[in-house]
Amino acid sequence: MLSYLIFVLIWNLKVMKRKPHEIGLTMAGWKRNLPVGLACGLAFVFSFGLIFGWDPPPKAESSLAFLRGVFLTLPLVAISEEVVFRGYLISILSKEYGKVAGVIGSSVLFGLAHVFPVPSLASWFWTMLIGLILGVLFVKTKGIVAPVAFHYINDATLVIYSMFG
Repeated sequence: MLSYLIFVLIWNLKVMKRKPHEIGLTMAGWKRNLPVGLACGLAFVFSFGLIFGWDPPPKAESSLAFLRGVFLTLPLVAISEEVVFRGYLISILSKEYGKVAGVIGSSVLFGLAHVFPVPSLASWFWTMLIGLILGVLFVKTKGIVAPVAFHYINDATLVIYSMFG
């Protein structure tokens, strides 16, 4: 995932000569957007769990795997995926087709990117739904801080639940 992020950044910033803010890389309003993303992520995770129940994920292998996941892997995944799917795709698709199409297109691709290794319509739908929420957060907050926070909370909840659930 990190190599994916590096490629997208180099391609956009160096090859295509885009400015960082043109692909959502801005810290403007981060003090407001970080709590918004965290609150939306928590609200989504807990409302989803209350409505649909909690399916226990596989147990984490060890405390070290748990810590590595929560403090290293998950932040990198959240940042990488948000830069690619929100910052890059929504920005590019929105210029060509409008913001609504940009958010929908990015969400469909986000869902497709997450259906493997076990493809199912349900996993695609739920991941696409999360992509729509992240896309709206990106458009409304004009940056990736809130979507990254939401994404991290969503993923961290699964990892924490796998360790202690």
